[in-house]
Amino acid sequence: MSVQVYQMKLLELHSVHRDSIQSYLRIRLISSERAAELLWSIDDGTAANLQALIEPEGIYKYRLSFHSSWNSAQSQHASYLTRTYRDQSERLSFSCSEAYVSGLNSLKHNEANSQIQAHTPMPKALVPHIPSAKHTTHAGKLNRKWTWSAVGVLSLIFTILLGSSVPALIYKAAGGDNTDVRISKSEINRNIDGYVTGHRAVAVSSHVYAGSNNEPSLSLYKPNVLNKNATDAENVENIKPGEPGEPNQLDLPSIELDELITYSLPKGKAALTFDDGPSKYTKEIADILKEHQVGGTFFFVGKNVKKYPESIQYVKSNGYAIGSHGMNHLELTKLSDDKQKYEITQPNELIEELIREPVILFRPPYGAKDDSVVNIIRGLHHKMVLWDIDTKDWESRDAKKIYNSVAKAGVSGSIILLHESQATIDALPQIIQFLKEQNLEIVNLQ
Repeated sequence: MSVQVYQMKLLELHSVHRDSIQSYLRIRLISSERAAELLWSIDDGTAANLQALIEPEGIYKYRLSFHSSWNSAQSQHASYLTRTYRDQSERLSFSCSEAYVSGLNSLKHNEANSQIQAHTPMPKALVPHIPSAKHTTHAGKLNRKWTWSAVGVLSLIFTILLGSSVPALIYKAAGGDNTDVRISKSEINRNIDGYVTGHRAVAVSSHVYAGSNNEPSLSLYKPNVLNKNATDAENVENIKPGEPGEPNQLDLPSIELDELITYSLPKGKAALTFDDGPSKYTKEIADILKEHQVGGTFFFVGKNVKKYPESIQYVKSNGYAIGSHGMNHLELTKLSDDKQKYEITQPNELIEELIREPVILFRPPYGAKDDSVVNIIRGLHHKMVLWDIDTKDWESRDAKKIYNSVAKAGVSGSIILLHESQATIDALPQIIQFLKEQNLEIVNLQ
């Protein structure tokens, strides 16, 4: 029996290090494709902006967003991190460099980047003490070149004495060797550290190769679902580099939205969007999209999330885009500023707990917005998605009328508004066929 593995990606920030020579982040990339400790060399400005957001007490956990935006007024890139303590979390924005954004994209798309290196923590007895930048005087700072040389030597010694495959992985990569490393099921379980709850039979085949200037870069293959009745050794033998895991995820077309508020798309594309879920209809809608191999975007209402969490995971695991549609589906323009912010941000927290990715798409209920709503979305670096074709499926509940509302409209470049219902399910295959006949690419929104 195969084990369902939900697609997700999480970028933990463990620490920010700054000294007179180089600034870098110690991060952990966790996904259903990989789990890896990394060192990311970044510019001093971005490091300083991140360090200013880190609490010295160490009670918080930090998660970096894969999303960035461009502030044209300040001519500056921006991104954000989520700071979490117990069940409370807060999203904080910070200015960042173009190089930082490039690194984010490399991590997001599993691409090699010479500024991002594999990192394996050494046993405490072997690691030289490196004081924090906050508590280190100039005279007491260690020479970085000497430090990294020492770590390299210690990695080699540790490899020889203990036969650990992971330090060997780093050593060989630094030397320019191509190395296949088979990681056992138990090792991956320790690395994932509880984030992929209930999916214990997951293993990753990793491949490390030398980046530019012989600096090690890290790229890992997709997960392979293991036979939970087999031994670790048998499972490792069955893993082959490059084999995709289960379930198979479609390579769906998508388009990244550039504007703060979007009503339509470039000509030649179309987007099917579904409001008011998750519901008992969600999975069937996703199955129809999957059958026809087209994109789709779901805008979920926060109060429904706990009723149908598995539907959200199902949508995400099949590669479809997810946005929020308010916490209680209220008309935001009739609420106070504080209530508006709650209605916009609270469903994100609930959805992100399930999919382990930031939710940046938002559709206001009834399309109602004012300056306050727009300013909240701008401050969060989110994107508001409206529409240019309203099927009024909520009103007619008639599959034929729903189809006709699309077929009689100018569909090239359209964002089509639908709601989760049986009538929409009945109309959807015909709508998809019509859009394909117009030679339109039906895309996910990002």
